[in-house]
Amino acid sequence: MKILFVIDTLRGGGKERQLTELLKGLAGEKGFSLTVAVVIEEIHYEELFELDIDLHFLSESSTGNGNTSVFSALYKLCKTVKPDIIHTWNLKTSLMAIIPAKRFGIKFLNGSVRNAIPNTRGFNKFRLLSRLSFWFADAIAANSLTGLHNQGYTRPKGVCIHNGFDLSRISALEDAGIVRERFGITTGKVVGMVGSFVDAKDYKTFIAAAGRIAAKRDDVTFAAVGDGPELAGFREGMDAAIKDRFKFLGEQTDVESIVNIFDVGVLACNTKGHAEGLSNSIMEYMALGKPVVATHSGGNSELVRDNETGFMVGAFDVDELTARLEFLLENEDKALEMGRAGHRRIEEFFSLDLMVREYIRLYNHMVNVK
Repeated sequence: MKILFVIDTLRGGGKERQLTELLKGLAGEKGFSLTVAVVIEEIHYEELFELDIDLHFLSESSTGNGNTSVFSALYKLCKTVKPDIIHTWNLKTSLMAIIPAKRFGIKFLNGSVRNAIPNTRGFNKFRLLSRLSFWFADAIAANSLTGLHNQGYTRPKGVCIHNGFDLSRISALEDAGIVRERFGITTGKVVGMVGSFVDAKDYKTFIAAAGRIAAKRDDVTFAAVGDGPELAGFREGMDAAIKDRFKFLGEQTDVESIVNIFDVGVLACNTKGHAEGLSNSIMEYMALGKPVVATHSGGNSELVRDNETGFMVGAFDVDELTARLEFLLENEDKALEMGRAGHRRIEEFFSLDLMVREYIRLYNHMVNVK
């Protein structure tokens, strides 16, 4: 079976990580010919170069500008490769895939549902274009049940396939002492959040909770892993009272080794106009046995079991976030128990093998392979 994957970028990110993991899983399967088309000529996942895949860049621009030339490149690639399925991963590539899919009789899998924002009524350009891309798709894949439900699609056209975590990613972690030394972390406890500094993440609430805890105890360092347009503003506006206790680590490649030194993993989300799909950050926390404190947002509750693998908290609720973090810091046995439960949950329900099997089942269904 020939599958053409089309994505805007393979820089660091949630959908980029999921596609990388899927390709790793499919590369070991017989009967699959894999072609990947990337709009922007930049790849942060070096392991892709070790796989048996045919890789193409649709644009020589670092921004992917030039829609006509990018569309033309995809059209020609479809004509040459003649895939059985074209699997897109974002709205732009989904729209680009409509004409070549129909022209060459290619089955079209739209995988652009990456968040769980409710599909409210009223005119919105993004919503209108999304509905157009769904209309022409043969199947729609979302990475969260909430996202699929909020788009109004259920089986047989709509299917939820949760992200799968490759546990081999945590098999060769850097020594925790070396990681601590690199970032100047000397406290006994570490509370961290992995996420880009963009509007969708709520670092304001996380930092406010960190400030309250730091005022009461001196054995906790708070860490933020990620880059983005809002990072500089948070650095410059950091309260002097907590500045030495809050580490902005920026973009990192070996995120797993950093998460490994966390005692608690946090994901605070901005729910105003955004809802998480299925968070890779939360999956990393749980795979590494860390209790999670996350905002009630989109698919977060599909990962986190409240009071079992961590805690769900209200959006922008500094009081609740602070209280939950303090509880986990003060009750080490309970925190460890939750972390172990989270790891088991990843093994049982969010493994790479399970995700790959679900996609293979979907691909076979689309091309009527029994």
